[in-house]
Amino acid sequence: MHNEPITKEQRQSSRKRSHKDLSSRWQRVPDAASTVNVGLNTMRKLAAEAGAISRVCGVTLIDMEAVFAYIEKNRTTSAE
Repeated sequence: MHNEPITKEQRQSSRKRSHKDLSSRWQRVPDAASTVNVGLNTMRKLAAEAGAISRVCGVTLIDMEAVFAYIEKNRTTSAE
């Protein structure tokens, strides 16, 4: 096995995979809160209102598709 340096293309494809992981459908609460840019308690409340919480083996997962649909449906625009 040769120890060849990692090419620029390999690094970029690695970044694309990790970015895709961040936008996965099911996320844990801290990751989901970071994706939506809200706090943990706000994320829990938002997910509960959206009916997007699932618990598997003691791990709370949030369905991001349901959260985004809920946000889109209930968003308000500010008057300009």
